[in-house]
Amino acid sequence: MSTRAGRAVCCVLVLLMMSLSPMVAPASAHSSILLSVDVQHAVLEPGQSINITLSIENNASAIESFNVSVDEGNLASVWTVIPVDATVDNVFPTWRKNTTLVVRLAEGATVADSGSFTVNVTEPDSGYTSMITVLVSVAPAYHPSLSVDGSPLVSLGAGESTNITFTAHNLGTVADTLLLDVEVQPDLASWWANHTNTSTGNNSGNSSGNSTDNGTGNGTGSNGTNTTSLSVLMMGNSYTGTNNLATLVDGIMDADGYNATLGSLNAGGMKLPQHWSNVNTSGNQWNTTLRGSSWDYVVLQDQSQVPSFPTTDSMWQDSKNASVSLSDAIADEGGETVLFMTWGYRDGDSLNSFNNNFTAMQSRLTEGYTRYAENISTAGHAVWIAPVGLAFKTVHDDVVANGDDPTVSGNLFYDLYSSDGSHPSLSGSYLAACVFHATVTGETCVGSTDTVNLNSSTKLALQQAADDTVFNQTMGMSYYPWEVSGTAAFGLGSSVPQGWYIQWQDDELSNIAAGGSASATLSITVPADTAPDFYGYRLTVGSTNGNITSSTVLVVEVESEPSISTAFLRQNDVFLPGSGTLTGVQVENTGNTVLNIDWELAASASQGTQPCTGSLVSTMSTGLAPGVVDEVEMLIAVD
Repeated sequence: MSTRAGRAVCCVLVLLMMSLSPMVAPASAHSSILLSVDVQHAVLEPGQSINITLSIENNASAIESFNVSVDEGNLASVWTVIPVDATVDNVFPTWRKNTTLVVRLAEGATVADSGSFTVNVTEPDSGYTSMITVLVSVAPAYHPSLSVDGSPLVSLGAGESTNITFTAHNLGTVADTLLLDVEVQPDLASWWANHTNTSTGNNSGNSSGNSTDNGTGNGTGSNGTNTTSLSVLMMGNSYTGTNNLATLVDGIMDADGYNATLGSLNAGGMKLPQHWSNVNTSGNQWNTTLRGSSWDYVVLQDQSQVPSFPTTDSMWQDSKNASVSLSDAIADEGGETVLFMTWGYRDGDSLNSFNNNFTAMQSRLTEGYTRYAENISTAGHAVWIAPVGLAFKTVHDDVVANGDDPTVSGNLFYDLYSSDGSHPSLSGSYLAACVFHATVTGETCVGSTDTVNLNSSTKLALQQAADDTVFNQTMGMSYYPWEVSGTAAFGLGSSVPQGWYIQWQDDELSNIAAGGSASATLSITVPADTAPDFYGYRLTVGSTNGNITSSTVLVVEVESEPSISTAFLRQNDVFLPGSGTLTGVQVENTGNTVLNIDWELAASASQGTQPCTGSLVSTMSTGLAPGVVDEVEMLIAVD
């Protein structure tokens, strides 16, 4: 992994050196013909074109006409250069005339197709020629795409498994490493409309990062009318301690009318195993604060890098195990666990090549905290996620969408961080506090009357980003206690329902060449008790070098499988001649769908004449749910 990443970095450095080197158009000029262009170095994306103005100055003593031609010998076939005028006529001495060169770049071009072309201008009578060279480059661009090899509608029976092959495409112009993810897609209306109209698995290709400016939410907003009591204990490190995050959360909740109690246990650089060690040490402050308490929620924040590490890394494994142990202790005290999903570093993590920018690091942090949640849920405990890092991403992507560089000062994303590009500024901590408020209460943050000392426009933008993240982007993902009853439904993929196994066999596709593709396999196992229905999953592919993702939807149809078993268990019933006996047969619905069953009672023809007759007490069993046992009663009269 490190070797491949090193080569990718070298590639980027080469591109940067090329773009930063002096781009002076080489010229070979006859003294009587002087040439210049308004664009010496054209940088285009595939599918774009540009008009370059060529100026021809007649430095001779007579009126001249000039022939214009282009030498494309140093250009790849994806480039086309067309002179609008093959001849420029009647140029007076010391005057100049302009003509246009149309430069086009075809789709499918890559950075390797960069090159140059030479414009030749000749005075035909004397044969004098001047030349000027124009450099052309393919702009670095990132465009991941994902498509299913077959139908996006997969039919499976309950308890069945399958592997589905997808193709991940790098439609960008430079080599890229792509990350794959899975999350639930609760609303299938638009997918069905597209599927019905096209009968194909169209890749939606929608770019992430477009945010709305209004938090909708399911709450009433900050109106100060609530009287609910809430107690929250936060265990973290300097990310939690900076700007006293617990106090900020307390202030927003209080402004919304909650009777909130916030506590905080943190120390610089603490990892989850250290928190667990403290909780498990009698007399330690962590132990005495949690044990014997009645906290409604306990927030767990890991060290800023560890959740992004590969799951095989020992530190990642230690934190995962500690998160489960801590959730055990929290549940023992009657509380529920909330995971504090932190944010990627502003410029990425220079110590770990897989976190080479904010987007890549945030993607891995999101995956890491989700997998912590899966393991906690598997242990049988309620677990929720406060997606603070995704709120940072909302701000980041909005800055990018506006055409600004989020790593350069002067925008809201840059200002979320302190000078080290890691720890939060007051704005970053306030955004986190708004996310925690929405996560725990289900109330929007827009319009809060809290007293945090930020200007009103900044506060509103941060409130909107928090509400958008919680109520628009992550609804239906089982992150929040007000959204899901009982234990949070985290499965083996990002927000996959409990009991399902739906996971990429390899969720990182490294160093895919520009214009190239790679195969990826998604493994699916449907729980044996799954009800017949259509289950949607959004499959996402993200560029680690760029700031873009795209996605497609896969729908799993769990088929109806009606099945029953019968057994006669009333072996002690007595059947006497001349009398009738009420008896019955036990029936169990062993399928996966509710059954309505019509019953008939008949003697076996192979047994000949029967010395008894029978009649059913009821001829129908209705609404027999899977796993439910019923008894079909009958009256048997013996001759």
